[in-house]
Amino acid sequence: GRSLGGAVAVDLAAETGAKGLIVESSFASIPAMAKKMVPFMPHDRFIENKLDSLSRMKTYHDPLLMCHGDIDTVIPFEQGKAVFDACPGHHKTFLRLCGHNHNDPLPDDYFTALDNFYRNLKTQK
Repeated sequence: GRSLGGAVAVDLAAETGAKGLIVESSFASIPAMAKKMVPFMPHDRFIENKLDSLSRMKTYHDPLLMCHGDIDTVIPFEQGKAVFDACPGHHKTFLRLCGHNHNDPLPDDYFTALDNFYRNLKTQK
């Protein structure tokens, strides 16, 4: 899942399990993003579905590949890294996309990491 889709993917994977999870440039939760975008609003009162990836990731134990651009101006790098750090699994990889903004084309090192992730999934059967 990418961006908002990453939060949906984390939620589904945490609930139903997955053979592997790939998350690109996603956020910790809807309230965390709301606080970043509109810090003066009492956001918790208005948000029903929090898509709380930070909490949900704590229950995900299967293989994980996450990446996030370190100059992302839409979703802070720190939120993506925090979601990754919350994963208790042992088969996880975080790829810092250096000099990469939210909607930039994915660099070659991403595709190398993706290829390695898929290869490792095949060997972990």
